[in-house]
Amino acid sequence: MSLQVKQICDGSFCVNIPKIGVSWLFNAWPDIIKHVIEKKYEINGMVYTEQIQKKNILPESNFLEFPLLHCLFNMGMIFEGKRPVVVGNELQINRAREIFLRGLYGFQNIEEIVECSIKVEEAEALLGEIKGLGFNGMQDVDDLVHFLPLMAKKRGFSCVYKGLEISSFSPNVFELNFEDKITSIDCNLSPQEIYNVPFKLKYDSTEPAEFQIINTGEADGFSPQYSCCHTVIRWHGKTLCVDLPMNVSEMLFHAGISNSEIDAVVFTHNHDDHIGDFGFLFESSKKIDVLCPEIIWKAIVHKVAALFDCSQREICSYVNYIPLSFAQEYDYKKLIIKPQLSIHPVPTAIYSFSVKWQNTIKSYVHLCDVLNFERCNNLVEKGFLGKDRFSSYKQFMLQDASLKKVDVGTKDGGELFSVHGSWRDFVDDSSDEIVLTHVNPKTLDPTAIDAVGEISKFGSARNLIDGSSSYLDDFYKEKATFYFRKTLSYVLGRDIEENELGDVSEWHDLIDAKVLDYSPGELVWDSNDNSNSILLWLT
Repeated sequence: MSLQVKQICDGSFCVNIPKIGVSWLFNAWPDIIKHVIEKKYEINGMVYTEQIQKKNILPESNFLEFPLLHCLFNMGMIFEGKRPVVVGNELQINRAREIFLRGLYGFQNIEEIVECSIKVEEAEALLGEIKGLGFNGMQDVDDLVHFLPLMAKKRGFSCVYKGLEISSFSPNVFELNFEDKITSIDCNLSPQEIYNVPFKLKYDSTEPAEFQIINTGEADGFSPQYSCCHTVIRWHGKTLCVDLPMNVSEMLFHAGISNSEIDAVVFTHNHDDHIGDFGFLFESSKKIDVLCPEIIWKAIVHKVAALFDCSQREICSYVNYIPLSFAQEYDYKKLIIKPQLSIHPVPTAIYSFSVKWQNTIKSYVHLCDVLNFERCNNLVEKGFLGKDRFSSYKQFMLQDASLKKVDVGTKDGGELFSVHGSWRDFVDDSSDEIVLTHVNPKTLDPTAIDAVGEISKFGSARNLIDGSSSYLDDFYKEKATFYFRKTLSYVLGRDIEENELGDVSEWHDLIDAKVLDYSPGELVWDSNDNSNSILLWLT
């Protein structure tokens, strides 16, 4: 057949026209590339859709970074001198250029880096690292991707590519005409359809502890059937996320963690598998604390502003940003956070989190995304990386820790081409425990587990301080009372004082109880039960 349409999942399709070498993705949902890889579809371009409003999906559903990276590197287009195609209207094309540029390099020039309170000589050195890690340095985005605009016509938008005419007369609906064969594609979801995330997670829940590290994500942005790397840190009643990868709400939900519990987010860098669910911060009912160095935050804001088509000032207004300084400790509610500049194609931070406990230090070190030492040495030899810079980076990576999570995404034998870490660099690491992540568990050398540590497993938790403190019961009781008062005040149309509730003194497990399904904002009661008490179920 001259024109073939394959469904990837609800609302997303792959169109193949072998005669002209077209294999394009229509509608790039969050993590869509994992669906594509699992089904073994080959793609060499993508078509933007309009904004799609759907429960649990960001208003802007087009995540082009990983589809384009897949085309360029996994499909080998960049090595063959070929460019993937991106089709969209003029505004979408302009945004796509900016998004992909920020995902490739973070910043365009030294001036932008200096604006992040970085000294000129340090900015020059950092830009040198980015050039050294780039394929043929820092290239113009248009040299890597063919951007094809849909032009406005009387009835809609259209463009022509090698005899293929693409037209759109209503949002997310496309008409394809090739050699007089006409096919329509509707990327809108019907009421019966949902976007199915490309991984399945078991339902889990962990009893909170004083200092706890929970694996709420497992692998990388290309591993089918696995969620992206993510970590939740609980400390003294506070809950912190390290990054917000695509579909993070799904991951938190299956781990038994409510979105409303999140007090802070610590960002590492601006790639979609680490900030793809940034809209999480927009949807929160409170201003969440965001902690990271200024250069990390500005690289994120540049990209997110293009993704959501809004101003950088507007993005910053949704959060409480707390700037951190590289190589300096910051006291966040007695949790000591220390960032280190990683070595990665975009400015990236790695972190240590530590607390003092009974005259000892308990620490968690988060190392995602990092660069393996063999390639670091190669960059030093070529003059892209300073010796002192590599030495301080290596020292931070190999520090002793109670628990260390390590990016081991480098394939054996690919050290000189990879932009990720290697398990071989940690064979002699003396940390108490090491977790291996940012890699497809099915492709990791089994020797790594024997020599270094176990693979990150969704839902697994480590309590770095044994046992829960008695204060936690009071803390969650206070939190539950606050939300109960807030909800009851909304329902009754007046402020409810704390003394009106009486003593919330009893907690009960639900055994053989009647379960009512309801939506936020609805008032739920049982007309047959004239009880004088209220059961509040917090999920």
